[in-house]
Amino acid sequence: MRAINVDFEWVPLEAEVGKPYRYPFAATKHMKESYSQPGVYRWAVFAKETEPWAVYIGEAEDLVRRLAGYLKPGNKQQTNLRIKQYLDERLTSGSRIEFHKLDFSPFKVNGVELSIDTCHKSPVRKILENLAILQHEKKLCTVMNRTADVREKKRVKAASHLGLSRDKLATILKAIEEG
Repeated sequence: MRAINVDFEWVPLEAEVGKPYRYPFAATKHMKESYSQPGVYRWAVFAKETEPWAVYIGEAEDLVRRLAGYLKPGNKQQTNLRIKQYLDERLTSGSRIEFHKLDFSPFKVNGVELSIDTCHKSPVRKILENLAILQHEKKLCTVMNRTADVREKKRVKAASHLGLSRDKLATILKAIEEG
């Protein structure tokens, strides 16, 4: 089996140049100007570690608008409410909470380019989101995303958008996970 390696890193959103955003503050003017774009994000909860001990990973058409949805969720936004409650609890216990975006080098799967420039396409973001979830599940880190059933639904939808069978996408994801 051929391995596919994807170079990526999590970059903290900055409230101001050189100053990372910290939960629970609202987005600043700098954030609105710099990050109102599609992408994959994670909430990262730190105690004293340099690596987060809990994360929630998602994708959004607009990172700043998505952040705002967690800060003031509507009554029917179950995921936002659940994550906000968790983040509020962690904040009370002294945790540092950051909002990161996924940065990565472009790559292709079966001739389909996945890059920062193609993140305006929902299937691209969903594939990247799932890859990030799989990567974090390999670490000693709590992943706050719901069950694999949700991820499976997203994978099937993303595969169909890319013209891949579920089995082909599973093979690609497994190769990346083992890589």
